[in-house]
Amino acid sequence: MKHLSLIFLICLISGLMFVPDSFAQDDEWYTNYIVYEEVIAPADVPYYAEIQNKHTELFKKHGFTIPMLSYRTDEFSYYWVIPIKNFASLDDLYKSFNEFHAKLMEDEEFDSDALNDKYTQNQFIIHHSESLSYNPEGGGQNENNTYCEWTYVYLKSGHGKAAAEAIKKYKEFYDGIEETYQWDVFNVVIGPETPCWIFMTRAESEMALRKLETEMSEKYGEDFKKMWGEFIPHVRKMENLKGWFIPKWSLNWK
Repeated sequence: MKHLSLIFLICLISGLMFVPDSFAQDDEWYTNYIVYEEVIAPADVPYYAEIQNKHTELFKKHGFTIPMLSYRTDEFSYYWVIPIKNFASLDDLYKSFNEFHAKLMEDEEFDSDALNDKYTQNQFIIHHSESLSYNPEGGGQNENNTYCEWTYVYLKSGHGKAAAEAIKKYKEFYDGIEETYQWDVFNVVIGPETPCWIFMTRAESEMALRKLETEMSEKYGEDFKKMWGEFIPHVRKMENLKGWFIPKWSLNWK
């Protein structure tokens, strides 16, 4: 995020001025998230990681209390994910950031310009869809499922309800088999291109995930083909990303 990948108040506030009323509800913590993406030139990744290591230690030193999860992707980008309770809680978030930034600026070890010109920035707000996610064994991030995959599904306008019904058939199918395959769905509330759902799967490793998927495909291939045929007509395009959770850069998340 700007300068230290965590302080991003100006651009964040300007984007959040247009959050729709449907977002401003009394949802539980960890239901809504601000996601800040930083795209790094491949040659700058080692330097970026070095600075982030230093900034993480400074955040710990000065008692940063806001929950934050960090991820890196296989396309030289990083996600910083901060949960918010609802729209009304943003004032407290801004206040906390302002106070903490002032504290950091007093520390001579903190270089606010260290990452200037090292990345481009994107931000979006997402809402976790409990009804479309599937976590029978308990969801959430932990240090045993650090491998992640994100599928950005850009829906055709007006197809959200039908697409949701198709996803529910997947959930019903998995309820009836022995294997467990979990996922989370996040609806992009504010972003560059909507309507968009983000499907996130986690595993111990990419090899473990591919092994499970291959075994299930061999066993249930015809069922998957049928369900996919009911879902894909509602999709305009899809994009896939691989990545990894970064526990050492994530703070107050457990």
